[in-house]
Amino acid sequence: MKYGEFENVEMTAAQVEKLVARFGKDTNRRIEQLSAYLAAKGRRYKSHYAVILMWANRDAAWKPTDPG
Repeated sequence: MKYGEFENVEMTAAQVEKLVARFGKDTNRRIEQLSAYLAAKGRRYKSHYAVILMWANRDAAWKPTDPG
């Protein structure tokens, strides 16, 4: 199935269910973020589900440093 504003994020219903179980209400924001990125950059990925998980792991690992 295709998801996102630009209908360019391809995942199975089972993959979306896994995202909802992991991210809850934030799932839609993550899908929309990928949809906009794909539309803007023209990138192609084998698994959009994997990209969302990869971005989530990257975001969790990034911690801003204390500027003070």
